[in-house]
Amino acid sequence: MNGILNFLVAVAAVSLSMPSSAADQWSFFEQVDRVVDGQKSNQIAQSELDAAKERSRTKKYNFLPSVSASASQSLYSKTSDVPDDVTTKSLGADVSVNIFRFGADRAARAGATESLQAAELKRDARRLAADSRAATMLADALAARMALTVYEHRIVTALQSINAADARYRKGLLSEQELAKLKLDFTSLQLAKKSAEREAAQTTQLIESFGGVVPTNATWPMANGSELATKIKKWASSLTANHLSIKALAAESRAADAAVTEARSAMLPSIDLGGSWRKIYADSDMPVRDHKEIVASVSVPIFSKFSDSGEYRARVLEASALKTSLATEETTSTQTFKFAVQSLTDTIDEALERERQIATAERLYSDNLQRFQRGLITVNDLSIDEHRVQEAELTAIQTWQKAHTEWFHVAELAGVPAIGAR
Repeated sequence: MNGILNFLVAVAAVSLSMPSSAADQWSFFEQVDRVVDGQKSNQIAQSELDAAKERSRTKKYNFLPSVSASASQSLYSKTSDVPDDVTTKSLGADVSVNIFRFGADRAARAGATESLQAAELKRDARRLAADSRAATMLADALAARMALTVYEHRIVTALQSINAADARYRKGLLSEQELAKLKLDFTSLQLAKKSAEREAAQTTQLIESFGGVVPTNATWPMANGSELATKIKKWASSLTANHLSIKALAAESRAADAAVTEARSAMLPSIDLGGSWRKIYADSDMPVRDHKEIVASVSVPIFSKFSDSGEYRARVLEASALKTSLATEETTSTQTFKFAVQSLTDTIDEALERERQIATAERLYSDNLQRFQRGLITVNDLSIDEHRVQEAELTAIQTWQKAHTEWFHVAELAGVPAIGAR
């Protein structure tokens, strides 16, 4: 058994030390962009904006005249006035223009402008939200891959402990029960490794389905002594709250107010001017006739089956709901952003400290492994030290995962790309 354990330790150590050329060229930002592209998030956001532009165009030019052309052919049967069947053809044009609608057209144009601004802000907000979602997915996959590496490494060290314990057991210096404890811990590690393998496979496959890649030896951009962590802390501290979603909500609220004015004007009288021209041809000896008409009309709504009044009340309620939502969001937005920035800086500091604790925990374990081999400490003491290293590594991974997720979340709240921190 001693030879087998030595062989397993050597194989595992070699596999963990092998460099990855893919990891050297791997970029967290590039993978975020790939996932966003794979999800078609930016294309969807742009399509929604283009649709909003088309909808706003009709209201922006609502004041322009309506022009139509027509052509017709008529057959008149024999009558007392017309002795033979007569076919007539006519060509014409109609023009109608609104003169006065109590500000409905002006309100429609103002609402269209605000709606378009809201759509543009939403487009930008959706792009930042897509970056944040992609970064979270990528951080989850990277953390799962790193956790798997931790368990693989812990299995190597556990094998070393078992190897040392087995040597002492063969010499009669360690009881069978003490050796069994280490083997039980080793079995638990193997089960945890299998669970980590499933998590890593699922999260990595999700990233790959959107065109991303997570190499086995990929690392956190802010970890391993990178100056990026310090830059991001300074960058976050320099930002101010600029919730694009709240700005979009404010624009929607203004558009809703304009819609109320438009709906109210629809219940009031309106004045329209219309004109028509017709040229009539006949297949008999009848002369060609021109027919021109100009009509000014005043329309006074009397009863429209409650459609106008119902639309007006609905728009009033919608405007009120938007105002309430906007007030609520504005009340909490500043504090939300402040807490997000503070959480990011604190998490980065915590991650850096936990990274330093790993080296201390590994040194303690290495020292105590030698003491265990000399019979100076018990199996329980060695297990505690080994578990301490494992917890230090896993907690550091979780903290870095949180830091990278919050990095993009702060950028989303600030309305700026996270890449600006680099």
